Amino acid sequence: MELDTCAAREILVVVSIALLGVLLALVSVLAPWYAGPLDTRRPVVVEMHAPQQPTLTPDLGAARPR
Repeated sequence: MELDTCAAREILVVVSIALLGVLLALVSVLAPWYAGPLDTRRPVVVEMHAPQQPTLTPDLGAARPR
């Protein structure tokens, strides 16, 4: 008889820990993690242009073998 109560107690502990894990998972999924943005303005593109081609000067050119 004592073996049955120990097994039932162990199963009850395992099931209660599993339910606690499911509850914590639901809380973490449904709870807001951070506050929303305070600034509601939308981002805008400030400037858009293609980069200029670099000009080669003697000090920026490829190194010449000596």
